[in-house]
Amino acid sequence: MQHIFSGIHDAALSRQAHYSGWEYDEHIRIKNFDESIPDRHIAAVAVHACKSEVRIQGLVQKYQVAHFRLFLILSAPPSAERSVELNNFSHNRLVTTTEIAYRRYLFSRTETFITVEMASTTTPHPTVREVLDHLFNEKKRHLYQLDSDTGSGCRYWCQTVLKDIARKGWLHNDAPHKTEQIADIIQHSVPGVLVSEVGNPKGGQFY
Repeated sequence: MQHIFSGIHDAALSRQAHYSGWEYDEHIRIKNFDESIPDRHIAAVAVHACKSEVRIQGLVQKYQVAHFRLFLILSAPPSAERSVELNNFSHNRLVTTTEIAYRRYLFSRTETFITVEMASTTTPHPTVREVLDHLFNEKKRHLYQLDSDTGSGCRYWCQTVLKDIARKGWLHNDAPHKTEQIADIIQHSVPGVLVSEVGNPKGGQFY
């Protein structure tokens, strides 16, 4: 009888662990996934910047700012030019949601696109599941809020995530600097788009 109850208890703990991962977190939104995607390998990470319109707290005027996000570029086969997008954005004033979305392209090229920098992963290439488990189950990078004064923080979020991946040995150590390379390009070549000081991204706060 004790063995039966022990088995029931172990099964309950197993179910609890299964349903407490990033896939079921209220701060994460998953789009277009099927069961095969978490086992796909990641060949590179694209650091992506696009234009976004915001209104700074207390001001009426809107501004063009750079919004940063990441695309995990998937290895082929079975199919080339596929990615998993990681997009951290505000959904409740300063508190953010992280959208994890399977995309049938390498990265977004809409009319708001500014530029992208690529960082190759090390071999053996990590899987989508390994990276997402580390970022969201272990590091809790989805629990984030933007800067209270400016509402910015996406670049700092991307840089932090890149550092997490690099510290696991899945990216080279220079990968986190890709965000600052993009910020420098924007400051010198994209007039009218605001970006915080190069080398000092305006950070939000993890909680």
